Amino acid sequence: MKMNKKGFTLIELLAVIIILGILMIIAIPSVTTYIQNSRKSAYVDTASAYIDAVRTKVNEGKDLQFFSTETLYMVPVGSDAASSCVSVESGGKSPFSETWKYAYVGVIYTGTGYNYFYISEDGANQGIPFVTQEKLSKDGNDLIYSSHATTLSKTAITSTYAGSLESIYSGKAKVTKTIASGDDDSKVFEDAGRTKIAFVPSETGENHCKFADKDFE
Repeated sequence: MKMNKKGFTLIELLAVIIILGILMIIAIPSVTTYIQNSRKSAYVDTASAYIDAVRTKVNEGKDLQFFSTETLYMVPVGSDAASSCVSVESGGKSPFSETWKYAYVGVIYTGTGYNYFYISEDGANQGIPFVTQEKLSKDGNDLIYSSHATTLSKTAITSTYAGSLESIYSGKAKVTKTIASGDDDSKVFEDAGRTKIAFVPSETGENHCKFADKDFE
């Protein structure tokens, strides 16, 4: 019995390598896009979970009590228990980064109920601009940006208030700012339909994340 020991020729091996290379060129962008879209969806899901957690806390009517119809209330959220007013089951981390530069749920009181907003940016510069809950649910994946321009989210939240929050909160004063036309953060207040902003305190201790308008009358 004669055995055929003939193997692959060099041309055949090259052909296989070329075909595999072409398949990888086609597949890698598709896989990358799929992974990116999955992360974006997870980011939006985390944002929605934070809104739900803040809504629950507001509806309880104990720690967070908002009554002014002129004010946009900014509630700090995120995976850092020392600064977040709420927690979520999934841990609340961004799928792009272990840390948050900032993350807030905005709340406005209509006189009969509440409307909710969201804004955040993580340590990998992936963020969501200030949006309504409805827009987040509808267009969430399309809203996520991967590079940051100088907009409200950085100037108004990170810069304008960060240096003064600790001293203001220690005095139990309400942090507010009246917005003038042309301010860097005027766009947010236009979207929220409010003229003032109030940040809920997030320091640790007995009064951690407690805020009620009646305490400041």
